[in-house]
This record gives sequence, C-alpha cells and structure tokens, in this order.
Amino acid sequence: MRTVRSVVRDCRYSLPCDTSLFTPLQLQPVMAGRIAHTAIARWLCEHLVSYRRLLTEYRTGLVVWSVRIRYERPLRFDDADELQVRVEGRVRHGGRQMEWETCIGAGAEHTSAVAVRVHLVTVPVHLDGDPSLSAQPAPLGPELLGRFPEDEIRGTPHLSPVPGLRRSLDSADPPLARSASPFLIHRAACEVADQWAWTELIALAAAGRERLILDHGQRLPPLRAGLRHPLRSLDAQLSKPCYLFDQGEIASGAWQRNPHLAFTHLVRSRGSNHAVVVEQW
Repeated sequence: MRTVRSVVRDCRYSLPCDTSLFTPLQLQPVMAGRIAHTAIARWLCEHLVSYRRLLTEYRTGLVVWSVRIRYERPLRFDDADELQVRVEGRVRHGGRQMEWETCIGAGAEHTSAVAVRVHLVTVPVHLDGDPSLSAQPAPLGPELLGRFPEDEIRGTPHLSPVPGLRRSLDSADPPLARSASPFLIHRAACEVADQWAWTELIALAAAGRERLILDHGQRLPPLRAGLRHPLRSLDAQLSKPCYLFDQGEIASGAWQRNPHLAFTHLVRSRGSNHAVVVEQW
C-alpha cells in the first residue's frame, strides 16, 4: 500500500554568525526570537504575500501571542561559521491563529542538526487604517486562507502552556526569592507602530532574572545557575502590548525543582499585565 507523505511548505536559508548573536553560553534567546521573526517574513514572501503587502493591501497584521524556545543541543559561537534556519507555517482554528516552527542549527545545510526550536503562535488582526496601526482580532480572509493546502491547516486552537506551568510552580514549594525591577520602553525596543517588538519581552525577562540573582545570589547560591548555565527552555504568553515610553516593572520569582531551576516573570504597568515568561534550566 502506498503511503502518502504530508508535505508542509518551508523556507530554508543560511545566516552568517557574528558575535552579537551569542552569549558565552549559547545562542542568545532574544536573538533566537529575532531570527524566528525574520524567518516568518521570509516564509510569507515565498509562500503567501510579503509582510508589507499583508499590512498595506490586505489590512492584516500578525500579533505574537505564544512563544516557546527549546534548546536541544549546544550552539555557541565557536560551533559554526553559519546558522542553518528552516521555518514552517500553518493556520489553526479557522484562520484565527497562525503557527510557526523555526529550527536553527549549525553546519552544512543537509547535515545540520537542530539546536534550537522556536515555536510561535500569532493572532491575525484587521487593521483599522489609522497611522498607529490599531487593530482588532479577525480570522484570515478567505483569499489568504485559501492559499494554504490541507497539510497546513489544523482545526484546533493552540493552547499556551504558560498558565499550567505557573500553576505547577505556585502549587509546589514557596519561591526561593522574589524581586521587582523597573523598565521603560525606548524606541530602540519598538517596531513600526511604536509598540514594543515582542522579542523585547525576552530581554525584559532576562533583565528581571539577572536583577533577582544580583539581589539574592550571594545568600542563595543555587540561583547563580541562572547565569552560569545555558537556558534550557523559555515559554511566554503575551496579552497586551507596551508602547513607546511606557513604564512598569518586571515581577520575578525563582523556584528550585530538583534538579532544575525555574524563573517566572510578570511584566506589568499601571495595573495591567502585559505578559508572563517562564524560564527553565
């Protein structure tokens, strides 16, 4: 009996390595997010419509709602001259979500082993047409949705794992430590609509973790693993954007779940919660 193989369109390319992509330990999480976001733009150009045309002609934007980054093997600056990037895209839940899986590895294109996986779920929105690019959630229109083959359509919605991760940590032992650090959104952290680029959330979480370790690491040496060892995974759920010059705080906590360490970060301002991030070692 002949087996019909599922075919999902992808986009593959090489990216030269430079030192700004890495920490001493690994590919920077924020850079993994930026690579994944650029990979989405390349996929759109090759298989759907350019990001510019998506916004200007189809009045459709894509808002990142769910983020998952997994480090599957070491990937440091010394490991390769180039990164190999591959991204696949799908629609879910009747066009109410678009799901993206970006694989990043090192080495030759056909022999590269995946080192980092970035899973993003974006929510399509319909632009109102004003200069600030304000928008409301809306499924992809029939013309765009009709361009996806059956293999790239899933009927069920993606559910973020972040609420479950937070419940699991909160129901376990009390946190090792907590801290809060202020933030201000500068234009360098924004995208074209003068609201934060979603990758800035990863940077804010890292800043919150480092502040917590600086505040409590001398008293609680296990916290220092959050600086000494590479990150294993990051999950985030975004609920509300921050805008240019918004100020707020990152409320961070640390949990020891033998043998692993976990940090949570709640980004909030003026009584609003913007996002939650869970980092695990």
